[in-house]
Amino acid sequence: MGGSGDGRLELDELGQAVESATELDVVGEDHPDDPTWGERFAGSRAGRWWAAHPWVRRSALGIAVAAVIGLALSWTGQAPPDDLEVVATVESDGRQVGTDLVGGTVQAGFVVTGVRPGDDVTVKAVVGPGLRSATSRDLGGGRVLVQAALDCSEADALDAPADRYGLRVSRTDQWGRTVVESRPLPEGADWSGAVHEACWATTGEQALSVDEVEVVVGPAYAMVRLSIAITSTLPADALVQALPVDDGEVAVVLVDSASLAAGGSVVLDVPLRVRSCDSPQVPRWASTDDVSGGYSALEPGLQLDVTLPGSGESRLTAIRFDDAQARAIQEGLDQVCDGVPRTTISLVDVGRAQLSGAVVLMPVVLDVRSDGLARRLLVESEDLFGEAIPKPVGRGGRVEGTWAFFCQESVSPMTVSLQVNADGRDYPWRWASQDPRLVREVQRVCPGAQAPTTFVS
Repeated sequence: MGGSGDGRLELDELGQAVESATELDVVGEDHPDDPTWGERFAGSRAGRWWAAHPWVRRSALGIAVAAVIGLALSWTGQAPPDDLEVVATVESDGRQVGTDLVGGTVQAGFVVTGVRPGDDVTVKAVVGPGLRSATSRDLGGGRVLVQAALDCSEADALDAPADRYGLRVSRTDQWGRTVVESRPLPEGADWSGAVHEACWATTGEQALSVDEVEVVVGPAYAMVRLSIAITSTLPADALVQALPVDDGEVAVVLVDSASLAAGGSVVLDVPLRVRSCDSPQVPRWASTDDVSGGYSALEPGLQLDVTLPGSGESRLTAIRFDDAQARAIQEGLDQVCDGVPRTTISLVDVGRAQLSGAVVLMPVVLDVRSDGLARRLLVESEDLFGEAIPKPVGRGGRVEGTWAFFCQESVSPMTVSLQVNADGRDYPWRWASQDPRLVREVQRVCPGAQAPTTFVS
């Protein structure tokens, strides 16, 4: 076999050399002095050819190194198993939860910190009773604004506890894999309170309706009893109670609360006490504008306290009397005062007021004129009774009394309660004075009292 003349083996030579090399005996325990496989390969024609051609070794090594690097790169580009964790801290941005009653939405801001490199974490939504269709907006710097639409028809929208509300937090890693995690709301974000307030503002005033009013006069003195059938459209059970109200002429007496099931009905027994037969009117309440919260009108009806057992929260609402119901109540009040004698009360003189401890004592002289028999006169203040014992009305209707009150920024007006008798029957009478002489004396002894707010008609 001859060479090619340039030092390279022909292909058949290379094949024979490799074949002879592979046929070398393997070193065994029975031949400890035999040459190793490497030594035999180096002494063979193939080993001598391998040693004489370094460019072949360099090419083979380059191919092997490239193969190893390529395999390593393929391993590092493959995503590790997803740990399904959302590593981040979510806090309130410090502002109160805002409500938009016109748009029917609730919103608040959050701050996201402590995110792992390569992850994108954001607050996707706030969920809970009374909320739906939540959206979030990235404000940059880890700040997120979350907004949700109100759904006040949901059963627990008015009284769900705070732990029923939570966050949906989303994490997307560098390989595009997304995980959504539920978390409790951070401190400072009172979504439950905001939802309760907003839903009550939009539904509370229309939540209770009056189906029927039965009016019974007496038998107690100067009393009219109302049996009011009420239907609820609230999505929750409630305890309802008529609030005590006294406009100077008609007082709503405090009554026991009644249980009212969601969507159910109840009959509420409400006693009215006629305080004065001067001109008693059907009780009225100040209706409000749902959006602005401002008072818009006085309407016939009653103010109610509504307690939702689920949260223990107490809310105010009102029930309206329609024209027929208001007319029936007015007829009952007129019946109590039917035959009342004509009566007038006037202020004759005001003495110098003096402090007695924390109480101001102001002497007054009154004149009472009545077609009936006037008796049992009592000078009062809304925050303090002026006379422990009612004063008798003397001859000519002259009465000397003492008006007692506390010094404060707003002093309640002096009122005079009186009973007049005609045909063996007693009638209540009440009169309030805003005489300038009283105003001046109040300001003298109580310098902080303001005249415009001291006395009201």
